[in-house]
Amino acid sequence: MKKILIVFALVSLIITGCDPTSRYGEFHIHYQYALHSIFYNPDYGYDAPPDMPSSIVIPTSDPYLKEEHLRPLASTEHFAFDKWVDIRTNKPVNVGDKLIAPITVIASWVKIKPLPEDLNYSITFSINNFGYLNNKPFFSLPKDQSDIPYGTILEDVLPMYIDDDNFIFDGWYAGEEKYTSRTVCLCSDLDMVARFIYKHAIKMRSSEPQELVVVCHGNATIPNSMEYSVDDANDWHKLEAGVPIPFCGTKILYIRGESPTGTASENGTDYIQFTFTTNALVECSGDLANLVTKKPAKTADTAKARFCNLFKGCEVLTLAPELSSPTLATNCYNSLFFGCTKLESVPELTALSLPTACYYQMFANCSSLKEITMLATTINGEQPLENWLMGVNTQGTLTVATSEMASSGTILGSLPSSWSVKVKE
Repeated sequence: MKKILIVFALVSLIITGCDPTSRYGEFHIHYQYALHSIFYNPDYGYDAPPDMPSSIVIPTSDPYLKEEHLRPLASTEHFAFDKWVDIRTNKPVNVGDKLIAPITVIASWVKIKPLPEDLNYSITFSINNFGYLNNKPFFSLPKDQSDIPYGTILEDVLPMYIDDDNFIFDGWYAGEEKYTSRTVCLCSDLDMVARFIYKHAIKMRSSEPQELVVVCHGNATIPNSMEYSVDDANDWHKLEAGVPIPFCGTKILYIRGESPTGTASENGTDYIQFTFTTNALVECSGDLANLVTKKPAKTADTAKARFCNLFKGCEVLTLAPELSSPTLATNCYNSLFFGCTKLESVPELTALSLPTACYYQMFANCSSLKEITMLATTINGEQPLENWLMGVNTQGTLTVATSEMASSGTILGSLPSSWSVKVKE
């Protein structure tokens, strides 16, 4: 095994001998450490043991090095201590040697594990969802490479792919780390994955471990068409009540369905509810209309769909899904986000007409909510906004589509006293 001499700790043993300022005729031995890192790489740095003294005194009557003067140093991941060496003679210094002159010793080390810069590495490429490849005969991934020296800079190896009707290109990932540059400096083996996000489902994400549990209330049952995926929308499974579904990081939870009536009964007493088992924050994107259709959300017929209480009490929800339904049923969003205290804003409410009780208590007790945009131009039902902003942030802004809606008594009467209303530009 090749021995490598590396200055780790610099120990100066300075003998003062018959120092006229010393009344006791003692040797003063001082330890000084120049804490160099191996190859000046902080990943392999070494500090002197914390219990090593900064100086010691040896009586002139016994000027011999002892074990406590030449203590072995602890091994690092890549190096093991071998011996102490006289820097002037390059000979080992041993216990029992007599001090006859000042001496500086350095630590000799043996490499026990290759350093990263001693090795070659490989980079491989794959795709997370093969559905993206449909009707793309000319699609290709970069070619795998191997035996690449440490620190090699690979330029333009991560191509950017275009979105299509079903998928959004999210970028290149190695594990949970997303690469924002097309250039890679290879310092370890890398398995690069081109990640695509499936469009036609609602998507739940959390940076920490989280679990979804679906709860049925009243006589509600989960529609047979409602299904979920946690493997990048490759395989789908029927959504079951009371069964925890874990998700975290790049493991996105997708949910979709084909339920014309949504997730609740007409009067809202029978409904399913999304709940979470931990305090990990959750972002929910996508479009709620994809619980009505597995096709693009804009094609959904939502005239009879209701989602009462679906996210009620989800205090970990920080991002709400889009609500792009052009046509609303009565009582459709009753208490949809009731008590979602982390929501500060929500996607635009795109429905153009407001039927009876459509937004009843929709954002009640969303205590952080302070921004809403509502694009409705007509009100054709009774009390569509009753208590919809009860218990929200005391300061906030409602943006509406027209000046007529901005002056509507129904709208102004539904706002908290310190909220303002403005017309969308």
